[in-house]
Amino acid sequence: MALELGARRTLLVASAQGRLDHLLASLLLLGSERYARLELDALVGDALVHVVRGERTLAGVPGELLTLLPLGGPATGVTTEGLEYPLAGETLGPGTTRGVSNVFTSTGARVTLTDGVLLAVRPEVARDSLC
Repeated sequence: MALELGARRTLLVASAQGRLDHLLASLLLLGSERYARLELDALVGDALVHVVRGERTLAGVPGELLTLLPLGGPATGVTTEGLEYPLAGETLGPGTTRGVSNVFTSTGARVTLTDGVLLAVRPEVARDSLC
């Protein structure tokens, strides 16, 4: 519906409760090609999940955690700025832990990639930072 209404950015709100298979399927759905025109974010329980295609700048708090997970295959040319453990043109393949538990070093982090889709997961985001 958001696409039909011409939205460019969408925030989905979901519970982290319930069946694990449903939660995983929902997170994988965020990376679907049919939503590629949207800047898509999801608030899932206490976590905020951003879909990254090409480039995203994420507002955060120094010390806040950020995990990058590839969806549907490898994410290539992954480069980050504003994080404690920078990536420089790297490939994150399915099953890698290379993008797990990075840390914001400033109030913003930039994530770019040349190909693929990433989920950028902030496991515990402060509710007041959503506004």
